[in-house]
Amino acid sequence: MNNIIIGTAGHVDHGKSSLIRALTGVETDRLAEEKKRGITIELGFAWLDLPDGGRAGIIDVPGHERFISNMLAGAGGMDLALLIVAADEGVMPQTREHLEILSLLGVPQGIIVINKADLVDSEWLELVSEDVRENCVGTFLENAPLYQVSAQTGAGIEELREAIFQELSQIKEKNPDLPFRLPIDRAFAKDGFGLVVTGTCLEGRVQKGEELSLYPEAAKLKVRSIQVHGREAELGQAGQRLAINLVGEAKTQVSRGKCLARLDSLIPTEYLEVQVSVLPSSKYSIKTESRLHLHLGASEQLCRIILYGKKELNPGETAVARLNLSEAIVAKYQDPFVLRFYSPLSTIAGGQVLDPFPPKQSLSAKARVEFLNAWQEASDKERLALAIDSQSRHYYKLKTAVLRAGLDAVKETELAQLVAELSSEKRIYELSPNLYVSAAFLEKMGQSAQAIFAEYHQAQPLRAGMRREEARSRIAPKVGLEIQDGLLNALTELKYLKNIDKLVADYNFSPQRSPAVSAFESHILKAYEAAGFEPFVREEVEAKLITDRNAAEFAALKQELTAKGQKESSNSEILDLLLEDLIEQGELIRLNSELLISATYYNQAKEIVRSTIEAEGALRLADFRDQIKSSRKYAVAILEKMDKDKLTKLRGDLRFLI
Repeated sequence: MNNIIIGTAGHVDHGKSSLIRALTGVETDRLAEEKKRGITIELGFAWLDLPDGGRAGIIDVPGHERFISNMLAGAGGMDLALLIVAADEGVMPQTREHLEILSLLGVPQGIIVINKADLVDSEWLELVSEDVRENCVGTFLENAPLYQVSAQTGAGIEELREAIFQELSQIKEKNPDLPFRLPIDRAFAKDGFGLVVTGTCLEGRVQKGEELSLYPEAAKLKVRSIQVHGREAELGQAGQRLAINLVGEAKTQVSRGKCLARLDSLIPTEYLEVQVSVLPSSKYSIKTESRLHLHLGASEQLCRIILYGKKELNPGETAVARLNLSEAIVAKYQDPFVLRFYSPLSTIAGGQVLDPFPPKQSLSAKARVEFLNAWQEASDKERLALAIDSQSRHYYKLKTAVLRAGLDAVKETELAQLVAELSSEKRIYELSPNLYVSAAFLEKMGQSAQAIFAEYHQAQPLRAGMRREEARSRIAPKVGLEIQDGLLNALTELKYLKNIDKLVADYNFSPQRSPAVSAFESHILKAYEAAGFEPFVREEVEAKLITDRNAAEFAALKQELTAKGQKESSNSEILDLLLEDLIEQGELIRLNSELLISATYYNQAKEIVRSTIEAEGALRLADFRDQIKSSRKYAVAILEKMDKDKLTKLRGDLRFLI
């Protein structure tokens, strides 16, 4: 019974604060201006001692129309609402508006209280009670108990208290295992303590000494101490009013409307996709692109609404929509919210958050309506699949998809089972630990990759494939290395691509070497074999390989390869293409940017190095140069290549085997 929040509602001067004082003995009006004017301006807090020794938190809200924003900051998280109506005035504008707000926020239970019963006769009291009943038809208070009391004389207060106890016993226990979340409805400095914030803990639990995130900045703050309903505590949890003393560099950023939560448990967003309903009693409709005031949690900010599939939403109608926010916010799936008109300022609509962080660039209205309709009707498993099925890099993270789908309350074992089922059904793929994409996304990526490789293979018909580094950057240029490799591996598993050593190619591609290509490559290879341990440098390649004897053959070959690549290529570019092909076949070895050597001679050099070091313990450059009967320039290039290949290592002027 400790984890219960009771809230007041009703028109100004109908005795909300005096009723709380009569029930609890606590004065909730603490400001000098409130005492002077006799009306509640800011949120007031108290507690009700319960029969089992626990305490229920109480939020006393202002009733004046000018302070509806303050009322909304404290209305979230109420378990039981007391709708208070003065017997001498009856139902008034803020009676109706508060009732509508509580209905929009999904308050589950309530009690109707007719206060100031001592000021009217019994006949009038019954008329007021009937009028209140009529105004509650169609709301969560339609069948609520009704009590007639006087906070001034105490008449009916004990009966009301017992009724509250009875209602509280029927309230469903909250799940404390969710990540901690507390919208801040008050922040102030207290002598001897420093920064103190208050709010209704919506979910989870928090401990003294714990480090928390302040959202939307995601700044870190530490809990110095906790009070629960006026008592010092080591732990606060869902359904309690908490006062938390915070320390940390980010404390200057704390204010009403922000949110305290478990470290890294929420994701700030500037967009929400929602289901919105205009109040049947509203005098106004909502037009797409309208500016509105959004109240979510304890926050208030301007937003622009984009209706999906409609230009206007009339009183009593419901639709899905997008809210483009003026500032970043944090929200979760199915969070309730209220919308108020920009001008005139009045409550007009409310609803639930469907997608707490949709793609920044929205798709067509039709596509979003279909997605959100499927989203609302989906099982946990299907909603998780839908959350992962996104082209935004944001949703690769399983943690993010779980939060987006509202599954952070699901136990780890159950979540693991959902993921295992979707994986076995080949609907999602794990790119790396806890990074997933959907099969539909991979299909799009596969088609895109095939288009990239079709263009590449046409331009490079002799090459077995694209270097993996290039493939990463071309297929997924805007994501990290881990995701890039995961995508390439997944596309390989699905047979869109294949790996050839350190190269990547289209799954169905194989290099096509015509007789003319094979003949000229054979000529190139013979030239490098003849050069032995003194191969020609880069600027000599063209002169050594294209001679008067084979000029006509090379010209025909150039024409053939240019046609395949669909671009005019120079002699040097054609030779580079053939040389790279021989390197990939393992026939030539690249020593450095200037030198290639035949694989036959490089392997001979490796054998000379290995046998010499095994026999003598080490190798000198001069000795190796003499053994291969070449110049120092070529000997250095060959040995440095062996160092790079981890065959040898250089210490001083000696080389050793690794």
